[in-house]
Amino acid sequence: MNVLEVKNINKTLAKKQVLFDVSFDVKAGEIYGYLGPNGAGKTTTMKAIMGLITPESGEIKVFGKPDLTRDAKKQIGFMPENTYLYKHLTGREFLNFNGKFFDLSGAVLDSRVDELLKKV
Repeated sequence: MNVLEVKNINKTLAKKQVLFDVSFDVKAGEIYGYLGPNGAGKTTTMKAIMGLITPESGEIKVFGKPDLTRDAKKQIGFMPENTYLYKHLTGREFLNFNGKFFDLSGAVLDSRVDELLKKV
């Protein structure tokens, strides 16, 4: 089973095409590195996979589905180039803030935040 399928995606940013028919797939259990020089489209591809931008054409499937579902997001780790940290929040406050995007609250959220803070 493919956990990720990227087929012929194209993206233009600021009137410059940065993705040209990008295609690849990742099967369950495989580990990939996505390498290239600055400006090659690595970050743009990852943002498209994560649903942060929309390609003009092509198709992206995560776990066989065309939309990045909430369940799929729970299984993906993504570290963006820019961390988008809010400098006025503590680490705990930032994790609580983000946990709410995943419908976590109360004791479940507190437990998950504690677990993540212990990891880092």
